[in-house]
Amino acid sequence: MVRQIKDYYFIMGLLKNVSNEVIKTTYKKLAKKYHPDINKTPDADAKMKEINEAFDILGDPNKKASYDRLINPPMIFKNPTVFWSYTTTPSNYTVTITINN
Repeated sequence: MVRQIKDYYFIMGLLKNVSNEVIKTTYKKLAKKYHPDINKTPDADAKMKEINEAFDILGDPNKKASYDRLINPPMIFKNPTVFWSYTTTPSNYTVTITINN
């Protein structure tokens, strides 16, 4: 089974144990930096969309809890072999989880 999940913490430059207040403050800073009306670089619009998507999940405590469970699943398999790999390119931030049991 292979899942690819965007790493929203990486997109926003956050550690996984930050408070909701830090998430909101970081979002505001990133929104000011990458908003297409302010930032005229070609990738500003795409970056802003990623930031909004990340904040939609991390800014809501219920969605964040579900996301955290998804990226850190409990080991319920009898003898699993789990491989984590992070893929980071300028336009794509994903976590690939491969579980062989």
